[in-house]
Amino acid sequence: MRTLLWLALALVIYLIWRLITASPLRISSPRGGTTKGRSSGGKRVIDAGDMVKDPVCNTYIPAGNSIVENIGGQTFHFCSPQCRDKFIKSQDKSKDQAAI
Repeated sequence: MRTLLWLALALVIYLIWRLITASPLRISSPRGGTTKGRSSGGKRVIDAGDMVKDPVCNTYIPAGNSIVENIGGQTFHFCSPQCRDKFIKSQDKSKDQAAI
């Protein structure tokens, strides 16, 4: 019985150690790059593991899993095709209103 208790205690200590020594997640800044991000010619370089914010639903998603669109010279990251389509429609509406 004591052996089983010692094994359980060792397992708990091991799991706590793994949680402490795991590398922290990198959260993106509002500008799109990570706070630890590097710059390249005045632009932030976004790694596939960096978190980016969807401009429609404000969800943070890994850049490698996002849907990327270049609109008006800017790069936007979306969590789903629905958010991308909604954003594009809102951009089209604002262009139509500006033309009036």
